[in-house]
Amino acid sequence: MRTIFSETERANLLKNPSVFNCSERCMNYTYEFKIRALELHSEGISTKEIWRFYWVWGVFI
Repeated sequence: MRTIFSETERANLLKNPSVFNCSERCMNYTYEFKIRALELHSEGISTKEIWRFYWVWGVFI
């Protein structure tokens, strides 16, 4: 089942510095965030840890 974002959810997601664009059914991340996530993953940090840290603390590491 696909997620459908409401207007409120989209507005909140667009406040996130790593989100480039957000529509009703799709969210796009910034190039910088994608590169940093790949760097962290190559250093041995799991994808789950990268997302949890970013979304819980709201910081770009």
